[in-house]
Amino acid sequence: MIEGRKLYPITYLKGVRNSFKDRLASAGLILLRDVVEEDIQEIRRKTGLPKEILERIIQKARIILFE
Repeated sequence: MIEGRKLYPITYLKGVRNSFKDRLASAGLILLRDVVEEDIQEIRRKTGLPKEILERIIQKARIILFE
């Protein structure tokens, strides 16, 4: 079910600090799909994470979801 619907939680990301995942979750971004669909500037505003870090997180999420 999770793989078929691609409902991967952000904890599924490898190579991303737990503190970054915690900040995403605190901002309401629970699924990888949430991270990919949300505007990067909005994520930055909600989490305070640098754009470069968010770009890497979003890229990792896209690889999992779309490949």
